[in-house]
Amino acid sequence: MRQCDSVLLSSMETFEKFSITSEPSRTISAVLVEDEDEDIFDETNHFRGPPLNKIYGIVECLSKGSPGTVYIVKSKEDQQKYALKKVECNDESDAINAFTEEMELKKMDHPYVVGYKDFFISYEKEASSVFINIISQYFEHGDLRQMIRDFQEKKQPIPEDVVKKIVGEILEGVVYIHERGIIHRNIKPSNIFKKDSGAFVLGDLGVSTLMGDMRTNTRQTFSGVVYMAPETNTQPHDEKSDLYSVGGVLLNMLTTHLYREDEFYKRLGKLKEDPETLNEILEEISETFSKSMIGVVQTLLRFKHASRPNTFQLIKSGFIQECMSQVDSKQLDKRSRQKETRDTKTYNLVENRCDTQKVLEYIADTIDHEACVADGLSALADLVRDNESAHMHIDQKARNLLSLAMWDNIFNKDVQISGCYVLSNLVVFAQPDDILFTPDVITIIHKIMTSHEYEPEVQLAAVNLILALSADERASRIIVQLGGIQDILTAMKHARYHATLNAVCCMALWSLSVD
Repeated sequence: MRQCDSVLLSSMETFEKFSITSEPSRTISAVLVEDEDEDIFDETNHFRGPPLNKIYGIVECLSKGSPGTVYIVKSKEDQQKYALKKVECNDESDAINAFTEEMELKKMDHPYVVGYKDFFISYEKEASSVFINIISQYFEHGDLRQMIRDFQEKKQPIPEDVVKKIVGEILEGVVYIHERGIIHRNIKPSNIFKKDSGAFVLGDLGVSTLMGDMRTNTRQTFSGVVYMAPETNTQPHDEKSDLYSVGGVLLNMLTTHLYREDEFYKRLGKLKEDPETLNEILEEISETFSKSMIGVVQTLLRFKHASRPNTFQLIKSGFIQECMSQVDSKQLDKRSRQKETRDTKTYNLVENRCDTQKVLEYIADTIDHEACVADGLSALADLVRDNESAHMHIDQKARNLLSLAMWDNIFNKDVQISGCYVLSNLVVFAQPDDILFTPDVITIIHKIMTSHEYEPEVQLAAVNLILALSADERASRIIVQLGGIQDILTAMKHARYHATLNAVCCMALWSLSVD
C-alpha cells in the first residue's frame, strides 16, 4: 500500500468524528463532533448518514503535492470512480468557510466544467489538522498536460485546428463560471481534463479561502504559480487574471515543438520579469501558427492588468468566436442574442407578477437571460398555485414558449424547478391533444435529469412532472421510450437518503409500469 493510501485510510476513519453531508437540498452547518458515535450531522434536519469510508473505497493515490493530495475512489453506491482531493486548512473556521464556498460550486452544471459530487470536512486528531475533501468526476483519459507532453516528446506542433477547438472548450467553461461570479484562480493544463468524447473540460476550481491560505500558497509548486497572472502576488484573482492563465495554457500548446516542459516553465515565468520575452517566443512560432492565433496570445498575456480584456470583451473577438463555434454554436448564438437584448429586453417584473399574460410576455422578451426567465417562471409558478383558473390563460403557444425557455436555459437550476412545477400543474387540466403530451415537450425531462444529475431538488421537480404526465397512456409510452425509467433509477441511486425524492420516484415507476 502506498504511503498516501494509508494516510487516507486513517483520515477516512476520522469522518465518524467530524463529517458533513453535502446534499444540496438542505442548508448545511458544520459542527465539530467530539462523540465518536456521531457520523454526519445536519443542523437543519438532523440528517444522519454513513461516514466517508462507508460510501467510498480507495482505488489508488493519484498524486501527492500542492495544494492537496488526490485519490481515485470508488463509490459503493453506484460503483463509479471519482476523484477525491484532500486539502489541509488552517483551522476549523477556514474549513467551514471553504466548505460553504465549495457548496456554491456544486450548483454548477455545464458540459465544459467538471461536476462536483460531494464535499466533506475531516479532522485528523493525531496531526491536529482539518481538511476539506472534494469529490468530483474522475477522467480516465487524463488531462491537457499529458497531451502537451506527448507532443513535446515528439517535438511536434499541435495542429492549429486542434488548438482552436480546445481553446473554445476551455473558454466555454470560463465564460460559464465568470457569468456566475466565480473565479477559477488556478487554470493550468493539469486542471483541464479529457472526457471520453475527447473534449476538454475545466476542473479543480479553487475557492478564495483555500487559495488565500498561507499554507497553500507556500506549498505551491513552480508549475502551479507560473500560470498565474503577475498581479496575483499583490491583489485578488479576478476574471482578467484567469484569462492570463488561459493565455499561458494557449502558449504552452503553441510551443510543444520548441520547448520541453521545464524549458517552457522557465520561459513563461520570465514573462513576468521581462515582458519582451513574449515577443521573442511569438517570433519563433510565427511561421507555424496564424496571426490571429498569435494575436490572441498577445492579448491574454499582456503584463498590465488594465490592458487585458475581461471575459465579455474577449468573446467579442471574431477569432475567439470562431474557436467557440467549433464547440457549441447554440451557446454562441445565445450569447450573441444576449448582447443584442441586454439593454432593450431586460426589465423588472415586479409590477406585473400577478398578470399571467404580462408574465408570459416577460419570459418571451427575456428568454436568453436566465435570471429573468427564472424570475418569470417563479412568478408563473405562484400564479398557477394560487389561482385555479390561471391555466386557462396559458394556451398551447404559451406552453410551447415555456418548454423553449427551459431548453434555452437548461443549466439553470431555478428555471428547471419552476418550469417543471408550472408544467406539472398544467398537465392536470390538459386535454388529450395537449402539446404537453408530445415528444417536443417530454424530451426536455430527460435533458433536465441528465444535466442536473446531482441536484436532488431539480430531480424531484422533474420526477413530479413525469408522475403527472404518466397518467396519460401516450405520454407514459413516450417517457419510457426516452429512457425515463433509467433516469428515475439514476436519480434514486444518487440521492438514496432523500426520502421525498425516493418516494416520488417509486410512485412514478409504479405509474409507468401500470401504463
